[in-house]
Amino acid sequence: GLSAQTEKMRRRDVLRFLRYLDGRGERLADVTAEDVDLFIRELGQRWSRVSLKTAVSTLRVWFRHAESRGWARKGLAAAIIAPRIYQQEGLPLGPTWEEVARVAGDLERQTRKSLRDRGAILLLAVYAMRSEEVRRLRLGDIDWKNCCLHIVRHKSRRQEVRPLEPGVGKAIKAYLEYGR
Repeated sequence: GLSAQTEKMRRRDVLRFLRYLDGRGERLADVTAEDVDLFIRELGQRWSRVSLKTAVSTLRVWFRHAESRGWARKGLAAAIIAPRIYQQEGLPLGPTWEEVARVAGDLERQTRKSLRDRGAILLLAVYAMRSEEVRRLRLGDIDWKNCCLHIVRHKSRRQEVRPLEPGVGKAIKAYLEYGR
């Protein structure tokens, strides 16, 4: 009941393992859980944990079949452990600081929109603010004298006081003076 593409990918994973065994001069009947773990560890140096989990699941199913045919040791399939995948593991981590700096640098043009966008991007990146928090930011939330920024967090409704980072302060000031 699997799609042709899924069958192709699973076949590829099993063949990759069999080639690995052949390269080590091992027979399928002699394979142990440790051998499979070594193979998975090797893949783990190049693959994501999600891809590894898929490959391990494929091998587990295949070894169940191999056990039923007498090709592999009994209990081997049950001994193969897949890596744990956490709920939000697949979410992107966000841009790197170099990417933020590049985008912010691209926005140094003196147009109203670019001044606004530069300030917003720096607030998002430096203070991990949510877009709602940036939109709700008011002049009174910036204490220029003490170089502090008052942020009301959207989810918790708690107020945080953070030091005003000079580059962010400069971007906000440029927007206030020339962008509004």
